[in-house]
Amino acid sequence: MNHGYKLLKLLGEGSFGKAYLCENLSDNSHCVIKQIPLDGLDEQEKKETYNEVLILKKVNHSNIIKFIDVFKKSKPINTLNIVTEYADDGDMNQKIEKLRQKKSPLTEKEIINYLIQICLALNHIHKKKIIHRDIKSGNIFLTKGGLVKLGDFGISKGFKNTWEKAKSKVGTPYYLSPEIINSKPYDSKVIYGH
Repeated sequence: MNHGYKLLKLLGEGSFGKAYLCENLSDNSHCVIKQIPLDGLDEQEKKETYNEVLILKKVNHSNIIKFIDVFKKSKPINTLNIVTEYADDGDMNQKIEKLRQKKSPLTEKEIINYLIQICLALNHIHKKKIIHRDIKSGNIFLTKGGLVKLGDFGISKGFKNTWEKAKSKVGTPYYLSPEIINSKPYDSKVIYGH
């Protein structure tokens, strides 16, 4: 891989594409490159793909995965490559699974610490009129330094000046709000419960 990044290993694969752990050759730090194939996407799907970049550029908070760079590659396939910081302790889903295998629950102090940091990230994006739409344990990343970072803004929605209504039925089914499941328009009520 060029563009100043060295591919180290595949971290995950999903319907969006693939995520790789990489080394930033300018400072030898680790980062993640989310590679999204563009071939075969219609114009609306491409617009939604670029939406993640636009949202990541708008947010800057210690509890949100930081945007680093974006570039396109045409070989071997046409891809959009989104570069973000690397959370070196995996995601919340992995942590819960490890604890389950050890039969060791999270402590109350850990739960409160995680909850506060997630709420700080959500407060930040909501002030910017952005809804995440896919909050789940696999999209909450952890660092060995104890930070919790909200990530994967692939299906997020940014609103303009006011909380207009959104109608898209997107997100992980287990985590959808009743409004989305019932195909009803939603706005800040999904966020704040007004």
